[in-house]
Amino acid sequence: MPSKQIYDKLRSLTLFQGLDISDINEVIGYTKFSFAKVETGDNIIHEGDHCNQLTIILNGKISITSHAANRSYNITETISAPIALQPEHLFGLFQQYTKTVVAAAPCQIMMLHKSEVVRLMQEYDIIRMNITNHIATKAQKADLPLWRQAPESLRERIIAFVARRCLRPAGSKTIHIRMADLAREVCDSRRDVSHELNLMQDQGLISLSRETIHIHALEKLFT
Repeated sequence: MPSKQIYDKLRSLTLFQGLDISDINEVIGYTKFSFAKVETGDNIIHEGDHCNQLTIILNGKISITSHAANRSYNITETISAPIALQPEHLFGLFQQYTKTVVAAAPCQIMMLHKSEVVRLMQEYDIIRMNITNHIATKAQKADLPLWRQAPESLRERIIAFVARRCLRPAGSKTIHIRMADLAREVCDSRRDVSHELNLMQDQGLISLSRETIHIHALEKLFT
């Protein structure tokens, strides 16, 4: 990729925000970037893969799938680039990806080996702060729901169940789950959950098929 394009892409990424022009040019000149192109449907990351590099989606669109610990359900969300895929896993105890990522449209990917990321963190305080802020923000977001008032209505509990398991509180989401499992998760009866979901479908908020709930735009469920 030409240096001008790399420059423009780096400036758009949270990881490199705050660097001045000379710093970004220095990063481009002394950093070993790897690039790849993937087509729609290609696997980018598989859950359980060892994480030894930072993977950044420069353009395109990806689908990210997360599974319940007991594999009883999964949630897939579609996210547009740019996005850095789970950089906190580079420094975690197990260093394994917890989600599966597939190209939902042709994508261009930039990769940085862990050693390069560590070097950049050592040389640039801003990059170190950006990664630290990212991890701290995720920890804070995980803590906040514990102190919020519990959702009262069944619809609110269904929405909260989905929203708390998604990376972004907007966009399309697809949940593969049995009605009995969802009822157990939201502490209600299977019949009442089915009734509420059908009401949401009649209102054009979701689409239902066998053991599948497709949310057209999660943000619309909060209005």
